[in-house]
Amino acid sequence: MSRAALAFAFCGLALLAGCGGARPSADGRANGYTPGVPDFDLDASVISAVDPVEIEALVSIPRSSLVFTRDDEGFRTIVRTAFRLSDLENTPLASPARADTLRVATYAETASFVPLVVRQRLPAVAGALVVQAEVEDVRTGRTALRRLSIRVPEPSEGLALGLPRLRGILATTQAYQPLLALGVPSDLDSLQVRLDVFGAAGAVSVRADLLRLRADTTVAEPPSAFAPSRVSLRARGVLASDPDTVLVSRQRIPSPDARLTIETALPPLAPGVYRIVMTAEGDAREEATTERTFVVRPEDFPLLVGVEDLVQPLAYLATPREKNLLRDAGPDSLRFAFDAFWGGLFRDRRQAAATFRAYYERVEEANRRFSTYTEGWKTDRGMIYVIFGPPERVENRFDREVWSYASGVFAFERTARRESGDAPFDVWTLVRDRAYDAQWRRAIRLWRNGQPP
Repeated sequence: MSRAALAFAFCGLALLAGCGGARPSADGRANGYTPGVPDFDLDASVISAVDPVEIEALVSIPRSSLVFTRDDEGFRTIVRTAFRLSDLENTPLASPARADTLRVATYAETASFVPLVVRQRLPAVAGALVVQAEVEDVRTGRTALRRLSIRVPEPSEGLALGLPRLRGILATTQAYQPLLALGVPSDLDSLQVRLDVFGAAGAVSVRADLLRLRADTTVAEPPSAFAPSRVSLRARGVLASDPDTVLVSRQRIPSPDARLTIETALPPLAPGVYRIVMTAEGDAREEATTERTFVVRPEDFPLLVGVEDLVQPLAYLATPREKNLLRDAGPDSLRFAFDAFWGGLFRDRRQAAATFRAYYERVEEANRRFSTYTEGWKTDRGMIYVIFGPPERVENRFDREVWSYASGVFAFERTARRESGDAPFDVWTLVRDRAYDAQWRRAIRLWRNGQPP
């Protein structure tokens, strides 16, 4: 098989990786994936803060996280969604449930990340509330749970703001969709932020500041490398101090209603971590501020579709000499250098294809499981997952997570918490040790011999 043909086969195989579902979380956002469990994000907004008080709860479920069955009309799945609204004392206020059937014509549509969005209006009361959503994939019987805190302002409070809500025109649908997930696709045709303003007694001015935060984008170092400092960007993930200002927008509304929705168009954004800060000021010098942090993902994320995407994860497998050859290759020769790496490892076509596919399936699955402020394969947990595979056992101990394999144990410490206020990200850092060197070298040798661990 020629090198060019081998590279073409490799690139095609990378698109065939599978996908999974999500672990339950308590803040409305998906924070990891478990194969077979529905993945979804939960959001809610106040529809009316005066009688009758209502909120709207939304869930966004990527098609790729659901199990479809084939019928005469194409492919079908049934999703059952149950919403529960309660106050902080857990007194139930509303608990409606519904079932939705989704039909698509082609298999490719079942693997897409275009979401099924389910909306439900819920009667509410003023004050602090908890919205809970449980999504069941009826085909498998497996469920996932999310909870989200929301506050309905009292009419007597004066000026108050809801949480910023993102929506965009997806290239696949050419229609506005709510963007509930932490990650936002970079190929949107349009991106907007919407803000609900309540209780304005007179004219109100709204300012939107779009900030880009400094985030770690480096590739994880091997387990035997030196541990990063606790105050380093690597251990903190994102720095909220000294951000770059991308956009400042101002609007003034002379005679707002009791509830007003402000829409602000955002410019096309490169991949990175952003924070939108919305500030409203009334004529009586009342002021209220709210914010939201989100991540713009690379196009086609979490899939790897271009040779540049495929080259980067070779940082774990390549020797220093091979890394230099890949790094020094220009745009016209990168495909040849990529092919030379894989083609130089194997002479047997089937072994080469199987190893290639296994590696990039792990990389894409690491993207699904561990992505937060950066791509999942670049993180410490993503690195261990790619090279060693899923752990046989995971033990959680608050700020420590221990992965057990037949060949050894890896421990991760949470070096940044989402509750810190910098950004809604947990950062898990591998507890590094020189003793890992032999285990790491053996695993890399197995990969390069076509026997992945």
